[in-house]
Amino acid sequence: MVRVQVPDDFARAMDDDLSIPQVLATLHESVRAGNQALDSGETERATELRASVIAMVDVLGLNPQADQWSAGSASNASEALAGVVDAAIEARNAARAAKNFDLADSLRDVLSDAGVDVVDTENGSEWSFSG
Repeated sequence: MVRVQVPDDFARAMDDDLSIPQVLATLHESVRAGNQALDSGETERATELRASVIAMVDVLGLNPQADQWSAGSASNASEALAGVVDAAIEARNAARAAKNFDLADSLRDVLSDAGVDVVDTENGSEWSFSG
C-alpha cells in the first residue's frame, strides 16, 4: 500500500488545535482542483489529487471505503436504525392508547418524513421503508 501525504495546509490546520474550518477548506479546494483537472483532461493530476483527498478523509475518519464502514458495520447501523424506528412506533402506540392523537400523528409524520411507512394491523404496527 502506497502512503500518500496530506497537503501541507491540511497538516498545518490539523496541528493548529484541529482547525476544522481550515481542514475542510483544504479538502474542498483539493476536490475542486481535482474536478478541474478531470474537466481539462489532466488525468495524472486528478489521480494525485484523488489520492490526497482519500488521505485527508482517512485522517478525519470519513473515508466511506475504509473498513469501519464495511458491510459488518452496515448491519450494526441497520440494527440501530430498526431499534430507533421500533421505539418511535412504541411511543406512537402509547400515545394512541392514551388518546393523544396529536402526538401519535406527529410521530407518524416524523417517521414518514424519514422515509418509514407505518401500517397499523390487527396484530400491531408494522413498518417498512418507503419506495
